[in-house]
Amino acid sequence: MGAGAATIASAGAAVGIGNVFSSLIHSVARNPSLAKQSFGYAILGFALTEAIASFASMMAFLISSVFRS
Repeated sequence: MGAGAATIASAGAAVGIGNVFSSLIHSVARNPSLAKQSFGYAILGFALTEAIASFASMMAFLISSVFRS
């Protein structure tokens, strides 16, 4: 059960990170003069998305250790 939860969380984080960098590419293509500021926001979005993935993995390991028989 815990391994399945970790896999689902990892897939969600991968989709989220893809969306963050896809939005970065679109914003730089529209307005190249804001590339540095947009990159900073993209790194922040990447870090927050990755933090959610690591929290979900931690919860999955906790669930698997609690319900171990």
